[in-house]
Amino acid sequence: MFADDAPFDLVGAVLGTPGVTLGLAGLVVGMGVGGWVWRARARQRRMRDARDLAQAEAWTLREVLATSADGYALWVSDADETDAFVCSRRLAVLLRLAAGEEASFDDILAGFAPEGAALLQRAVAVLRDENTGFALDLTLETTGRRICAVGVSASTSDGHAVADVVWMRDVTDERDAAETLAARVNALQRERDRLRAVLDALPAPLWIRDDSLMILDGNQAFARALDLGSVPEAVAARRELATGGTGQEMRALAARSRAAGSPGRARFHAVLEGERRLLEITETPLPAGPLAGCTVGAAQDITVIEEVESRLEREVSAHAEVLERLGSAIALFGADTRLIFHNAAFASLWGLEAEWLDGGPGYGDFLERLREDRRLPEVADFPAFKAGELGFFTKLMRPREDILHRPDGATLRRVIAPHPLGGLIASFEDVTDSLALERSYNQLTAVLHETLDHLHEGVAVFGPDGRLRLSNPVFAAQFDLPRPLGDPQVADLLHQLDPGMHPGAAWETFRRRLGARGEGRGARTGRLVMICGRHLDYAMVPLPDGGLLLSTQDISDRVRVERALRERTEALRAADMMRTTFIANVSHELRAPLARLAAREAESLGPDAPLTAELGRLVRIVDEMMTRLGAPADDPSLELDAFDVPAAVAAVLTLGREAAERQGVSVQDQCPADIGWMVADETRVKQIVYHLLSTILAQTPPGGTLTLSVGRGETDGREWIVFTVAASARRPPDGPSSTTEGKGPNTEAAPTASGDGPGLAPVRRLAELHGGTLTLAPPDAPIPEATLRLPAGA
Repeated sequence: MFADDAPFDLVGAVLGTPGVTLGLAGLVVGMGVGGWVWRARARQRRMRDARDLAQAEAWTLREVLATSADGYALWVSDADETDAFVCSRRLAVLLRLAAGEEASFDDILAGFAPEGAALLQRAVAVLRDENTGFALDLTLETTGRRICAVGVSASTSDGHAVADVVWMRDVTDERDAAETLAARVNALQRERDRLRAVLDALPAPLWIRDDSLMILDGNQAFARALDLGSVPEAVAARRELATGGTGQEMRALAARSRAAGSPGRARFHAVLEGERRLLEITETPLPAGPLAGCTVGAAQDITVIEEVESRLEREVSAHAEVLERLGSAIALFGADTRLIFHNAAFASLWGLEAEWLDGGPGYGDFLERLREDRRLPEVADFPAFKAGELGFFTKLMRPREDILHRPDGATLRRVIAPHPLGGLIASFEDVTDSLALERSYNQLTAVLHETLDHLHEGVAVFGPDGRLRLSNPVFAAQFDLPRPLGDPQVADLLHQLDPGMHPGAAWETFRRRLGARGEGRGARTGRLVMICGRHLDYAMVPLPDGGLLLSTQDISDRVRVERALRERTEALRAADMMRTTFIANVSHELRAPLARLAAREAESLGPDAPLTAELGRLVRIVDEMMTRLGAPADDPSLELDAFDVPAAVAAVLTLGREAAERQGVSVQDQCPADIGWMVADETRVKQIVYHLLSTILAQTPPGGTLTLSVGRGETDGREWIVFTVAASARRPPDGPSSTTEGKGPNTEAAPTASGDGPGLAPVRRLAELHGGTLTLAPPDAPIPEATLRLPAGA
């Protein structure tokens, strides 16, 4: 192998030979000439290839430009004036140029509106002179389509301008789409603003959590709940509505809802704006969309609902207590037909154990149990009956009332109704006694109607509307009205009665009272006189329902008797006056000599002499006789005053002892000295007691004892003085009577079977005037006795 310098050494050795040197010189010259020629031809060939390549590239570029969607107008800077402007085929089509690719710039300007053409012409001038590009929106004059013209200057890498190009494109659809898109964007922005305003206006806090359960966004209520001023501050704080374990539970609720793919709800207590509130938190996962994987949370303040639920619970408990105390049987069945409430009356009515009812049996089981115990009405098809009963849970729309007749004879009234919360509420009431009472009432009503029809009094009942509701035949007969009366108004009835009534104040009062039924609430009485001479007493009694009861009684016979009695009474009063005057005169003529004689004997014999005492006693007897016989018994007036009871009794006994001694009867005084005083008419009381002494003395046999006892007692809150006159035995019916001898003051006959003798009626009236009572033992009693009870006070 050769060393590195070996080739060069060999060439040097060859060139150092003289012949070789000349030959080589010629060879080199020939080769130089041939090389030049060869290089010249090669240069021409390269130039021709470069021209062909440039022409090919130019043709390719023109074809590429021709396929562009944009048309162009081209000014070539180094070209001749005739070739300076080029209009592309696409531009000719775009602007609908008649000359096609041969169109000039003026033809292009003619396609636009004058304002747009002038604007384009100025912009092209500035482009060609100053190489300043432009972009214009122009409008074709004929079609109105919008053209975007963009002018640019093409230059080499060294900055030499080679051409000016104006690109034109039909942007009508693009501009319309852009405007539509811009309008939609503006509408979406406005919608977003509206939604944001709505969300911020909501009082309930709302928020969005990202996939890491952190707060991503919220509304103003959420910011206020956190005591922050704005939503960005609330988001940056990354806080929950509650702190501590409650906040962690809220985040756990969001995690559970996202894992389950369904909304989750829970209730939490939190402090909002300084107050403890109950919130219902709802976390809803978003499975798709730009917020996929996030959750939307909402907090609803249900503090009011909590209060309402608490109040409802208390009211339900109160209602349950009320229902428990009701006498009616109450049961509540839930929507699942199971018993959820019953009271004690329900268990007692059906005879069921409270433990079995507390287990919540179904309504079907309840019916089966009642059927087994024979407490349900007998039915031919029990399954159909049971199905109908169970159908109430789904078909009953309003309360239903029916009657159940149990085999044991009991009758129950059942009211079953749908419960507002689902299920049924049923009440049972034993109406066995009520039905029996209703039957009795109907029978009683029939009896009352028959009774009214056969009364001697006329009866008419007017309703609250003033119509005649009820009347008996006697009412129509008393007023000479036709039968049946029907139900006329009060005014019509008065119009029928008016011709037969005697005009006057009594008839006008009757008309006013009957017409104005609301005048007072007490009973009103009066008397009517008819033209035919009939006298009617009437009584009007208001009824509880606003009606009126009118009763009438024909008292024509009584009026005639009263008139006759009144005339007789006047005659007797005149005779009594004459008797009183006569007695007064006789007593005066008798008392005056006795008084003078007593005074003379007292002066001569002294006041303690027996004769003086006897004369004084005779004077007092005369005074008592004047007192007893001087006051008329039928005078109803009383002179009430306080007097000493023992003194009055002693005065009466002074007169009674004289008559008793003549009959051989002893008199005992059992009036306590400390019995005190009483308020009454002393004269009348003495008359009553003396009459009782005379009456009992007439029934006492000789040798008997007559006792006058007086006592004080309290009955019914009042203090009474009781005078009792009793004999030790009764005189035989055929025994002698001192009254036959015509001696003494006892002129009274014995009592009749009714208890009153001829002289006891006025005495009884005097006792009743004092407000007291007079009681006589019956004639067949072994011992005759009379008891007088008078009030101790006025």
